[in-house]
Amino acid sequence: MAKKPLIGILVRNPTRLRYYEMTKPLNVHLLIFNSKGINWTNKRIDGLVFDGTKWKKKNCPFPSVIYNRCYSIKQHLVTKLDEVIGKGKVFNCITRFDKWRIHQILQNSSVGSYLPNTHLFHNSNLLDLLSKYRKLILKPCIGNFGRRVYLIEQTDNNKFKLFININRKNINEQISKDNLNHFHTEKSVGETNKINIQKLHALINDEAFLDAAIINTSNPQNFTKGIDDLIKKERFLVQKFIPLDQTDQKIYDIRMYVQKNEQGKWIVTGGLSRVAHPTSYITNLSTEIKSFINILERNNNLSVIILKTMKTLSVQIAHEIEKKIGHLGELSVDFGLDEQGNPWLIEVNGNPQRKIVERINDPKLTKDLYVMPIKYALFLASNKIKKPFLVNSPVSNNNLLQKERMKDQEPISKIKQSSKTMETILSKSVLLEQLTSSSITGKILINSATLGPLQKIHRIGPARAKQIIAMRESHPFKSYDDLQNIKGVGPTLANDIKTQGLVSFD
Repeated sequence: MAKKPLIGILVRNPTRLRYYEMTKPLNVHLLIFNSKGINWTNKRIDGLVFDGTKWKKKNCPFPSVIYNRCYSIKQHLVTKLDEVIGKGKVFNCITRFDKWRIHQILQNSSVGSYLPNTHLFHNSNLLDLLSKYRKLILKPCIGNFGRRVYLIEQTDNNKFKLFININRKNINEQISKDNLNHFHTEKSVGETNKINIQKLHALINDEAFLDAAIINTSNPQNFTKGIDDLIKKERFLVQKFIPLDQTDQKIYDIRMYVQKNEQGKWIVTGGLSRVAHPTSYITNLSTEIKSFINILERNNNLSVIILKTMKTLSVQIAHEIEKKIGHLGELSVDFGLDEQGNPWLIEVNGNPQRKIVERINDPKLTKDLYVMPIKYALFLASNKIKKPFLVNSPVSNNNLLQKERMKDQEPISKIKQSSKTMETILSKSVLLEQLTSSSITGKILINSATLGPLQKIHRIGPARAKQIIAMRESHPFKSYDDLQNIKGVGPTLANDIKTQGLVSFD
């Protein structure tokens, strides 16, 4: 009988160990450890090993492969481990991405047209960008779970405002006491007399406080100084604000989990949707977590074909980042739809959050998030590949990924796709649910379907679905050519809908 390989999982703190017990059928020994357990001289590691019934402390030799789950921007520990156990045997070399570096990697790639207009923050460019776009997002290059993401605005009467996203999910955010008392004055933000928002229960329960500007001035110099005081010397990005599509009057995003499988190939193992607080301008501070099926059934512009687009983009993004950063085995990609239904890349995470998946009750996705990296580790253990990120590089789908947009990233009106190259976005069970769902049926009866199913037709959405219902009363739709009678539907979109073959005119 072959000896079980020893796979190491590098963590900051050993938690949620029961989920790794799902790897038992893989016939592998798992060693969960942190940096303090490494003895470089003896090449031994103290950690936790699962014996089939419980986790025990053990002293083990260096593993064959190491899966890095420490949330860090530093590479020195991973690099040292890679040198000791063998090149290409440690994956997730960086788990805390620098947003500016990620933007630079992707902006000139085949997915660049899906990135919002983004700049490194400087006082010298802020006012010009505000004048051009009127609203911007200001966020740190090294993020921390959505904290310190600000909305800045220049109003029509030339008021300059900065908003902080505060709600009950964000009560530990700290801002100055001076601005809590004077967030409608000309005062700039200081860093003195900080207090914890958690102590201000009255303010937290006041919905008006959730979107009150903490900088509000008509003086541009005071405004830029206030931002300088707020962010100090930390590197920030400034990004064109994109009003996101809403469901039930709340913005939402789509998260794709991208992992390498047992053949070393990038695949999308699943995903979810985060629905924000009603007053929030970002989805990081979400109040609801929805499955793809659940969010598709809601009143919004999302469709199955857009999800498939996001899936293809996610795999391409993983390849592009890994080519520049180094050996990776997993990441998550967050997308948002604008109000016209066009997808935009919001963020890429190098250490995907897994606990959140429990809220959508998807046992398969939960299992994949823990088991798939171990399958990939076994692939590395049995193959001599020094540069795994050069294996199975995809061929870009030019029709999908190399769309032309204006340089300032104005939204496009149509998404071109090649159905031959699209893979299924969901598991077989979910696809079956799609085919039997009243709102995502295989053939949508355009002359009798209700509002929900109609708005799931490619690029139709709520407004056009209402037009269809009003029009068919007197003039039933008889062919795809009749779709051009709908406002905003031209020959190209009508043909795209025809290509999908999801509409029935019975």
